[in-house]
Amino acid sequence: MREPTVSKPAPRGDNVWWIDDKGRWLNFGEEYASRFPECYFQQTDHRHGPAFDMFGMVKVTSYTRLVDIHWDVRRVAPGSLSATLDHLLSLESSGNNGTMVALKFFFGAWNSELYQSPGSALERIVELSEHASSVPSDAITIASVDLREIDRSHSLICSCFTRWRAMEGVLGGDSSFDLGDVKERSLLLGHDSLRERLVYKSVGPQSLASHLLGDDWHYAVLGQPIENCYSDDDYEMEVCSDYPDVMESSEPRLDHIRAYYHLNGDDPIWLNYERLLLPWKTRAGEPMVMCFSQQSQDLTVTFLEAAIDLAA
Repeated sequence: MREPTVSKPAPRGDNVWWIDDKGRWLNFGEEYASRFPECYFQQTDHRHGPAFDMFGMVKVTSYTRLVDIHWDVRRVAPGSLSATLDHLLSLESSGNNGTMVALKFFFGAWNSELYQSPGSALERIVELSEHASSVPSDAITIASVDLREIDRSHSLICSCFTRWRAMEGVLGGDSSFDLGDVKERSLLLGHDSLRERLVYKSVGPQSLASHLLGDDWHYAVLGQPIENCYSDDDYEMEVCSDYPDVMESSEPRLDHIRAYYHLNGDDPIWLNYERLLLPWKTRAGEPMVMCFSQQSQDLTVTFLEAAIDLAA
């Protein structure tokens, strides 16, 4: 276990701080902003500005029971990183086991992870720092998971699968169905009137895709073919290619996915989630496929396995 090396204790209370390359804690709205007014500091989860990229700083936001930490794994300054680790060690040593830590780090794209204790977050940051010289990938990794292991999945994934089995994969009516929260969180696709392409029959406003692409997306794509509906064509082509196979085979499929994703007008992000694909049929026998996704950091493929370009 490392020992603290910063003599001045980190600030307490609900506030936003920047740690510079000398390990100093600088208030968000005062000291650093006045010294460097040309720098853009209104940085959020998906904004990779000069504070991270050029100055190697760490952004720390402290709440009552949560610490939110942003940094660039490959660009962070040693002094900034050391002060951050010392802060987490101090929280762990003082018995703040009820404090959760959200890590939001840039490694080719932004990635978010949540840890239940400062000690666990500290270990994760150290692990990531060991790969600071690695080249990030822009890959999409889809790992198939044995459905016999579905009990280990998120409770919402399990609930969706249980309901599908209880209904024997048959929807009530044409493309309308009463599945409650499953409908709100899923995508349902079927053939168009000419049976030439798959189109969106139902798009849940609480689905992962709707959260990713905005409040109006689930209205805009309803009835549209699956091509060119996402902001990242490579991602769309890769993840949508499995839909016809599930429809034709009538076999459900569970996947763990880690994907580099391009956002329009913003930094790229890493998507990490479980995906359940379910074959449905209407009472008239019309085949459909449902996609139910749930974000998760506990996946078969680790983040570093997916994010590091081994060929570089």
